[in-house]
Amino acid sequence: SIIFAEYIHLKRASKIGAKCYIKASTFELGVMSVLGYNVNIVTRHIKIGDVFFSGNSVTIGGGGAYSSKARLIIGDECLVSSNCILNTGEGIIMGNRVGLSPYVKLYTHNHWQNELEGYHSNFGPIMIEDNVYITGDCLIVPNVRIGEGSTIFANSTVTQNVKPFTQLSGNPAVVVGKIDTSINI
Repeated sequence: SIIFAEYIHLKRASKIGAKCYIKASTFELGVMSVLGYNVNIVTRHIKIGDVFFSGNSVTIGGGGAYSSKARLIIGDECLVSSNCILNTGEGIIMGNRVGLSPYVKLYTHNHWQNELEGYHSNFGPIMIEDNVYITGDCLIVPNVRIGEGSTIFANSTVTQNVKPFTQLSGNPAVVVGKIDTSINI
């Protein structure tokens, strides 16, 4: 693994897999947290909480990786599965107990063509609250907040904010259910 950083803090029992590339102004990896094999991280500020696990071949950074807003903050007990892409140019904040299945893509900007020629661009952070599960092959676009306890089903594209304890599916994703957290025995 190759790591370049002005500041790095690996907490107790944290591990970085082979063939990882990390380049950051600040990098913190929590207690008992693991970065898998071939993880590529290029962004300004990274803070990953305790008991985190990433799969293999995860890409973190992308366009705008060194902008003033570029950051990745991940809470405790989170999972980022293999082959996920987290574009951090406008910032991504994930709460506690968030799970991303394989091939989930989080993009904080979508811009390539010239705005002066009429093309639209969208820049903004992604916020994922506690206890969210985003299943395989989902796409989350800029300026989206996913509410606590929500589930996004496979192959969905989330283009709007998600209310807490909601189930979404589709392209674009629409509400298909609510999660009832009151357990009656």
